[in-house]
Amino acid sequence: MLNSMWSGIRNLTVITLLVAVVAQSQAQGRLDLAGLAIYTDTARDIYVAGLRTSDGQPVPDMSALQGPMIMEYRITTRRISARGFSGTLLLQAELGSGQRAPDAVVDALSELKSTMQGSLLMGDQFEIGLTENGNTVFNLDGTRLFDVDGSETFGFLLQGWLGSSASALLREPLSSGNLDETVMNRFESLIPLNDRVETVAGWADGAEEPEQVAAAPEPEPEPEPEPEPVVAAAPEPEPEPEVDTAAAAAAAAAATVAAATPASSPVSAPAPAAAQPEPQPEPQPVAVAAAPQPEPEPEPLPEPAQAQPEPAQPATDDPAYALAEMDDREYQRQLNEYLATVLGMVFREVRYPRRAVNRELEGKVEMLAEISLEGKLLSVEVLESSGHGLLDRAAVTAVEEGAPFPPLSLVAQEEFISDDGTNYVLMIPVNFRLQ
Repeated sequence: MLNSMWSGIRNLTVITLLVAVVAQSQAQGRLDLAGLAIYTDTARDIYVAGLRTSDGQPVPDMSALQGPMIMEYRITTRRISARGFSGTLLLQAELGSGQRAPDAVVDALSELKSTMQGSLLMGDQFEIGLTENGNTVFNLDGTRLFDVDGSETFGFLLQGWLGSSASALLREPLSSGNLDETVMNRFESLIPLNDRVETVAGWADGAEEPEQVAAAPEPEPEPEPEPEPVVAAAPEPEPEPEVDTAAAAAAAAAATVAAATPASSPVSAPAPAAAQPEPQPEPQPVAVAAAPQPEPEPEPLPEPAQAQPEPAQPATDDPAYALAEMDDREYQRQLNEYLATVLGMVFREVRYPRRAVNRELEGKVEMLAEISLEGKLLSVEVLESSGHGLLDRAAVTAVEEGAPFPPLSLVAQEEFISDDGTNYVLMIPVNFRLQ
């Protein structure tokens, strides 16, 4: 009895020690948050930024980065295309550093656009990491997308958060070491669904499939020799019939007259001279027609040389071609221009309800507005309530009265296409604050 109890206690102790060792190893490999911030563009929250370091301390020196380190982006907007997200990273980094992006960074962002087989969705966890070996890695929802040699790409993109010219709304909270509880709660609530994780994992699986080797073409069967044409034998001459001399003479005379008689002609001819009596031909024996000789086949004419078709030139008015050729900076400029126009039309119609002012009600309302390609408002719904019906209704009314909106540009179509691909959906925020 005592032996069995001691055995159970010993097993429990071993299990406890194993759990402690695993927990310790996980804690050692886990990077701690050194800062949190919310990135907002054209009044929309795009992502919550989380900077992770090995000791949870802010980055002391941007010129001497030491891995491991992670820039974590947890997406808060409904949807952002790969093109829109990579453009955001590029412009942030160029603004924060005050310099144009080096070629290595541009190439890495181009690879990001080609690797992502779709848009980023709300709840996605995107990471740019710096390894202990000093290389840059790109991850999405736990799947490693690709690596880039060296730390140049990571260091330049980090300038978008911590650079001397970066937005203070990002730089200060990410470098202070203080974690705001409200932002932390929002950061931890943004988690991708299981189906989404599997979908992203499939992107990497598809990229790692081995290249298919083309099988050698099977030899074509040799054509069977065509049978030689059978030449018909010449018909044997029939035996000559016995000729009636008198009948033959009469027939020959008739044939001679028919041949000598001129054919009728529309052109009048001078009167013929007096006809001289022609001598009667002597009767000739009837000749037997020889077998007809086959006509020689004409030699085949050489086939005319076919003109080679000229390579097709891409149509400059093709929307897909125009978007592909557009610079990322121009893409972001057009996107922000359209959003600013729509939001300006809505904000001009916002009326702070008097009863809400008297009761000192405040809050932020986030709405989804579905519009057509021409900018007609089809529907609007509250995605995130302010907590006060008065403010929610005032925000919806502002969207309804601000419509119709301008027709969607090519960039706006790319960014705001609905899930079913029929119309376009914009996230419109209205923030009610008392001065």
